[in-house]
Amino acid sequence: MKHLILVCVIILSLLPIPALAEEPFAPQGNYRVFCMDGLYGVQTLDGETVIPAQFAGIQPFTGDLCVVEGVMDEECYIGLWRLSTGEELLPCDYENIDITGTMVITSSAYSSEDDYGFRNHLFNPETKQMVLDDPDITAIWPIGDGRLFEVEYLDPTGDEIVRLVASDGTLLLEDDLWVAECTSTSHGIVTVIKADIGFFEYYNTATYQWFKELYDCAWPFADGYAAVCPTIRQDAYYVIDETGTIVTPTYSKMATDEYGIPQYGQGLFAVQQEDGWYVIRVSSEAEPEALLGPVQCNGEPVYLGNQVFALAVDEGTLVFSGADNRQAMLPGITVHDYDSFIANCTAIHKDGKTGFLFDDLSVIEPAYDGCVEFLGDYGFVKIDGIWYPIDRSGHVDESVSYPNVAISDDLTYYVIEYETDDVLCLNPELQPISHRSFCEHG
Repeated sequence: MKHLILVCVIILSLLPIPALAEEPFAPQGNYRVFCMDGLYGVQTLDGETVIPAQFAGIQPFTGDLCVVEGVMDEECYIGLWRLSTGEELLPCDYENIDITGTMVITSSAYSSEDDYGFRNHLFNPETKQMVLDDPDITAIWPIGDGRLFEVEYLDPTGDEIVRLVASDGTLLLEDDLWVAECTSTSHGIVTVIKADIGFFEYYNTATYQWFKELYDCAWPFADGYAAVCPTIRQDAYYVIDETGTIVTPTYSKMATDEYGIPQYGQGLFAVQQEDGWYVIRVSSEAEPEALLGPVQCNGEPVYLGNQVFALAVDEGTLVFSGADNRQAMLPGITVHDYDSFIANCTAIHKDGKTGFLFDDLSVIEPAYDGCVEFLGDYGFVKIDGIWYPIDRSGHVDESVSYPNVAISDDLTYYVIEYETDDVLCLNPELQPISHRSFCEHG
């Protein structure tokens, strides 16, 4: 009998999730999602309908734009509405819609007698025009937080080429490229490889000027600086500023992760010299300052963000904050190079268990089967296959449980999959804000 009661308690703890999808949702700014007869729409906080309740799901709002999800013949189709005017901008004819910066990337299916696939478009919600609608486009990727776009085409020979495009659809470079990338803190400086040259170059989209040098390796600018390797020496690395000026001596290595992604930001770099790894702060006005080192590392240091580095050593992980030069040793703990700070928090690992490290170097010890990082004051931990909220003090609220938890691609809300293809969206305060429906295509 006790076993039966325990089972019933566990089942009841999971039952409220579908019911939550029918209850009033927490506001998102001046609007909120509402449900009627199992379908979803949007109202003002005064109850005026902005988007009628005729959709299988509503994605959390992005500014004044709202992506809606309709279902036809068990397939999910996506559309776009403007909240302030209550107008449909794009009908539910698309397989995917991504709002990025001021623009919208759409994907729609096509088929012919001998071919099928997806067409990608760039839509301007202000002018309600497709600014990129070329059938030869195979992919559109936002770079620099959607201020620029890397657009992939098939050339007449069938080879894939890349073009650099501004947010209004204007072609910025006539050159065929292999690579075009920048970060949200690159200040418009793009790292490119021209197809006919094969070396890395930098192009400043703000001044429309090329840097003078070519590089064997050149990583994206971040917060005013970039790490490069010159074409004449493939075992020497240094840092340049946004004018292309060299601001450091050469080093034998710069820290990158297993995918070659650089590990630096806010003027801080992890560099290797003969006697070990150092964390340095660079400046255009002075010689670089060594903040930490030398450290004998087992692998390359990991930049977690917010001026925090994790260095694997024999004892465990040495965590260092460049903000105040504090450090902490975490015995037996590892930080994977694919872990990164989300809202000042990252996952840590020990003996098959996970926990949390915060940018103030405080720790929630690894004691859980899995974890989902904090977006605000709460994260999630997995215990015996079930997910529970946890606060920054380490208190786990076992009165609330979910079968599956993840963070949205844009890192702004939690997604709780409570049934196949049905997802409840929670804000960082763990309040339900919307319901989404994911469907298989084709």
